[in-house]
Amino acid sequence: MGMPGRWGQPDGASALRVASARPGARVGSHGGPPPRGGRRGGRVGPWLRLGMLLAVVVVVAVEVTTGVSVVRALTASGSAGWQTRLVDWVRDHGGGSVVDRVEAWWYSGQPPGDGPPVPPALPVTHVRSRAGVPLPVPRRVGGSGAGGAGVWVPVGRLDRGRPVLWATWLTPDAAHRSVTAVVARVDPRRVAARLVAGTREPDGSGWPEGAQVPAADRDRVLAAFNAGFRFHDTPGGFAADGRVGLPLAPGLASAVIGPDGSVTVRRWDGGPAPGPGVAAVRQNLDLIVENFRPVAGLAANAYGRWGSASSQLEYTWRSGLGVGADGTLFYVAGRDLTLPSLAGALVDAGARTGMELDIHPTTVTFNLFFPDGPAGLRAAKLVPQMARPATRYLSPDQRDFFELVLR
Repeated sequence: MGMPGRWGQPDGASALRVASARPGARVGSHGGPPPRGGRRGGRVGPWLRLGMLLAVVVVVAVEVTTGVSVVRALTASGSAGWQTRLVDWVRDHGGGSVVDRVEAWWYSGQPPGDGPPVPPALPVTHVRSRAGVPLPVPRRVGGSGAGGAGVWVPVGRLDRGRPVLWATWLTPDAAHRSVTAVVARVDPRRVAARLVAGTREPDGSGWPEGAQVPAADRDRVLAAFNAGFRFHDTPGGFAADGRVGLPLAPGLASAVIGPDGSVTVRRWDGGPAPGPGVAAVRQNLDLIVENFRPVAGLAANAYGRWGSASSQLEYTWRSGLGVGADGTLFYVAGRDLTLPSLAGALVDAGARTGMELDIHPTTVTFNLFFPDGPAGLRAAKLVPQMARPATRYLSPDQRDFFELVLR
């Protein structure tokens, strides 16, 4: 995905305006006995009936409009479950604070257990090294080695017989030892990243990839994983394919992709559109890891730097993206992670800088793809418990995502 000579202007977002009818002057009554012929109050009767008719019309119009809006949301193009679509619709129509309170109550009130961790079943690639040539296994990180914790194993397809993706698992929450986080490690020398727009995130249409892994990439695609929050819920921006979907905001955590597919995670210090040497940018909230340490204040989440109030303490599925000192890319995901434990997992993996991506069960996805002859691609989840199917991103999806391909 090369970079055009000039970036396009930000797309305009359509605004939804709802008109409400308000009654006029109060309809009174003249009192006294009704006139002959059964008519009462002279002209009051017709005006009262007209007012009632208008009220009924307004109520019906609101109900029909709401129903049509919900139906459109539930049937909009792109892969997404009905629960996700319905929650997104509620957020889009002023119910975000209600959704936030319900999620905080639900996820914060169910802390994980303190028992021993259950090692996740990673989709290990069975690789045999040639005689006398050991596999280039990365050094063990952040784990005791018990049950495979902290030990890298090759996953995904191979590049000329050698692995380019590795995975391990960690226990990043000292207060809840049952919590595990899976880390995917990506070799930046042999793997390139791309940012793909969804059918609804960011707002707009006409993106060249068609909201899925492009057909031209399927002979060398390695994996695809979720991006960040919906743009309705974050002030961040999006730019890819020589086009600015939403203006970039200064100071926010940004996954910045170069023309060669390399990735850095950093605070954005540029303007609303990428400059030279940048192919794509995806922003989400503030950094959670900086200088190999979790950023101070994650547990307090002052000023809503990392989402709604108390969301940082919810025990839920979370995902994050980090980059090591040598450019190695780390993707972290797990169930029952808080924001501090997500940051801790990124640090344990070796990330110098890191950002949170998306959260909650229906959005966290990391899928591996394997060549499967003339039939196309075979898919597998990095973590079997991830809710969405392994084939997600092989057909149009509502959310934007990252794609990893062989160089």
